[in-house]
Amino acid sequence: MRNPARALPLLLLFTALFLASEARAEHVVITSGFVTHQNPVLLSFPGHNFNFAGDGIAARGGDERLGSGGSSMSCLPCAPGQTFTTSSNITRFANAATGSATYNGTTYTNVLFNGSQLTFVIEPVVIPFDAPDTITLTSAFIFNGTLTGAAPPFDAPIFSMTLSGQGLATLTMSRINLLGVSGYGLTRITYEFQPAATVPEPATLLLLGTGLAGVAERMRRRRRASRRDANAGAA
Repeated sequence: MRNPARALPLLLLFTALFLASEARAEHVVITSGFVTHQNPVLLSFPGHNFNFAGDGIAARGGDERLGSGGSSMSCLPCAPGQTFTTSSNITRFANAATGSATYNGTTYTNVLFNGSQLTFVIEPVVIPFDAPDTITLTSAFIFNGTLTGAAPPFDAPIFSMTLSGQGLATLTMSRINLLGVSGYGLTRITYEFQPAATVPEPATLLLLGTGLAGVAERMRRRRRASRRDANAGAA
């Protein structure tokens, strides 16, 4: 019987390589483009289309079939003056709805996005009082998801990655009557991606702080010199 201790280094090496490959999983921040979600809450045919881009990837497509995802709301219907939150989860990308993608400089014109998932969470929104039957509201959102694309012969994906991002959501709401209760429900959401605000690196902040401190010290020296000159002149 072989010594199990001899197999331990190989097992540790395999584990390290596996964890390293998991750590190198591709992640892309989406910084431009949009996703629209039609009829996300109301009992009709939900659908979506998307056209967005990040570092090394640009993708567009859609899925207008029932079951392409939905949105949850903290109220339905929502009354005027009420604050509500909502999130969207788009999970189904039908075989019949192909799109296109450019990945690392190569463009593919017949791409299936099966298995992809897009999730959006919107900051709380307030329904205005005395609003018309159809209203448009805006709010910030954060985003994460997965994007997988396969091209003919569709035997293996050409890319598979995790996504994140942020931006501004435009919500279209219409007055509805649900089980005798009148209020508003979502009929359309458009998510427009925006790049994140640039956060200075610690070294940059240190240099900036040092520079400001130097300017302040020079100003103090000048004020002290001015006071000495004034006192000398008075004497």
